[in-house]
Parts: sequence; C-alpha cells; structure tokens
Amino acid sequence: MPVQIPPPTPKPDENPPSSIRGKDGRPSPLVRHPMWSHILGIRRRDELRRRRRGHLQSVPEDHGRSQALGTSPFHLKSHKPMTAPENPPAFPKCSRCGNESHIKQGNSRLCVVHYRFATMRSNARRHGKLVPTTQELEGMIPDRMICPTCSRTMNWLQKEGASTVVSLQHDRSGRMRLLCLACNTRHAQHSGDSFYDLGHGMKVCRRCKEAKPLSAFSQDRHKPIGRVSYCKPCASIRHKEWRSKHAIADALLAARKETPTA
Repeated sequence: MPVQIPPPTPKPDENPPSSIRGKDGRPSPLVRHPMWSHILGIRRRDELRRRRRGHLQSVPEDHGRSQALGTSPFHLKSHKPMTAPENPPAFPKCSRCGNESHIKQGNSRLCVVHYRFATMRSNARRHGKLVPTTQELEGMIPDRMICPTCSRTMNWLQKEGASTVVSLQHDRSGRMRLLCLACNTRHAQHSGDSFYDLGHGMKVCRRCKEAKPLSAFSQDRHKPIGRVSYCKPCASIRHKEWRSKHAIADALLAARKETPTA
C-alpha cells in the first residue's frame, strides 16, 4: 500500500492584503499598512513632545501601535483636565501709576490710560502742536468719560470703538481738551471754534455751510453720528450735477449696447 504524504502546510502571509478585517469590522492586528512604521514614528514623536510640555500623562510603550490599530482607549484620557491655577500670575505693574499693565510700549509696561496718553503726546509732537504733559492730560479727563459735545461714552482703546475713542483736541484758540474722535473730526470741518456753538442735534452741511437739524440729513449707519455730510436739498443738487456730467458717457454706453455685434 503506497504511503500517502500529507500536503505541505502553507506559510502565513507576512503582508496580508488590507481587505482582511476582523469580526468587528476593524482591520486585523496582522494587517500591516504600507506606511505603518512611518505613522508610528510620527505619533510617538508627537506624544513625547507633548509629554515634555506637561500635557500628557505617562504613555505606555505599546500606545503608538495599539492606537494605530484603533484598539487603544488611551487617547480618550491623554490630556489632563483644565483647572484654574491656585496662584494665577499677576500682571506687571504700570510704570506710571502702578496699576495692572496690559500693553508693552518699548521697554515700558503701560495701562490703557497711560498708553493712550503716550499716543496723544506722540501724535501732537509729530504734527508740530503743543505737547501736554501726562499730569495735564490726567486733569482733562471728563467726568464719567462722557464726551462734552455729543454726550457719548468714550473708551481708551480703539478696538472698543473707533469713533468713541478718546482723542486730544487742539482748539484754534489755544485750549486743549479731550473729545471723542468723531467730534474731533467734525471740529476740523468748521471755521474757528464754531463747532462748540452748535446746539445738541444740529449739524452743518458741507456744501451750503448752514447749521440744520439732524432730520434734514439722510441716514447713514457707516457715519459716526449716523447721518450723511450733505443735507437733503444739497444731496439732490449734487446728484443732478453728477447725472448731467455723466450723461454723455451714459448715452455712448447705451448706443454701444444697442449696436449689434458682428
């Protein structure tokens, strides 16, 4: 009777195809991704960097491999909970008044008030105007930070409101005062110091130079006081002048549109 030789046992494939998956639908642990070693090295490097910075707890040795295979729950609790420090770091002191400073200018730490004062003095020096001292500026601060002309609340930083930021006004009479930036700009459009003679709710038209109530101006939410620079009659005249000036161009454009193209 001939001896039957059993068939040779097939060797397991060292690199099985990526289509092999387990019962739960995840890739089998035997599957090797073509970039498996590269991904493992990058993740291990990132974990070590975060652990040096104190953002991670102790990392197990097989964390990189198990996370790459999707079987490690360590990434769910890798970061420490965010808790408030027992002794929060205090802000540096302002070099002028000793209060908390939030802005650094040069080698000095300044609070928002003295930072704005330094900006005012720098702008006055740049434009060749009288430069007040810090003590003089402190004495000009209005009560409750209310603008004396428009009665709006002023702020120290431009990011809190560009039109209501505190600005230094040099009157043509030689007096200095603190106004909001919108009133400072409107003062420059008037002759002399006639801007202060306007009553509350009045505005001067840029074309006819007459003081009229705000109801005589169209609304514009992009303006500081919500009104345009020209009164309604002057705005109508300007619109007619613009139309007559561009009438020839409009006629040529209309004729070009009516001409059939080849």
